[in-house]
Amino acid sequence: MYNPNNTVYFLITNQRLSQDLSLMKKYPNLHFRYLHLEDFFADSPLDDLWKTGSVHRSSWPVSHLSDLLRYLVLYKFGGTYLDTDSISLRSLPEFPNFVGVEYSSIGSLGAGALRFEKGHEIIKKIIERLSTEFDGSQWGWNGPGLLSSVMQDLQSWPVSCSQVEIGEQDWFYAVNWRNVDLFFTGNLEYLETAYRNSYIAHIWGSKIRSRRLTAESPLFQLLRKHCPLTASYLIDD
Repeated sequence: MYNPNNTVYFLITNQRLSQDLSLMKKYPNLHFRYLHLEDFFADSPLDDLWKTGSVHRSSWPVSHLSDLLRYLVLYKFGGTYLDTDSISLRSLPEFPNFVGVEYSSIGSLGAGALRFEKGHEIIKKIIERLSTEFDGSQWGWNGPGLLSSVMQDLQSWPVSCSQVEIGEQDWFYAVNWRNVDLFFTGNLEYLETAYRNSYIAHIWGSKIRSRRLTAESPLFQLLRKHCPLTASYLIDD
């Protein structure tokens, strides 16, 4: 709805997942793409890491595969990456490179909303370090942890970093995962106040997947307002 002039690729790693034709008819700029993992990692700086099986043996293989893929996609092509558990609230900022603070109280960066030009030194450095520092025992290291570390190593963060705009927490992560109760209690007005300066609402899918979504949930009402077609699949009200 808010980025109609951008080409959007929905990347999947399971070929059996169906492509939703109704979504593509509604949003002609949306395209589904299947990533064959062996081919995608082949001849890349992460090929040797992939072949070791370290990702498969990880304590969080799905999450850590996602970390590797987001950075490798940006390394190969450049562009904008968004987690699938994100709701667009308005058009994204126009900076050529951006990241966002995930939790301002500890100064950590998030890896759920990223934009980098192809060949950017930060992505190159992340890929380089992932190839030798991948850690399957730590949930957050291979994604936001490594991003924060690379940015800090370039000395100018948190003020600025190599022509990368660093957005405040409100940009992408206004509601921290520790506060996901806001999605299910209270009202839409209160939730919209929390997101008044936000580009997206990151809804922390891994933290809410066991929660019951109803038509009265502030999260559903937010989704119905900004992603009506998706909302129509969730609850028949």
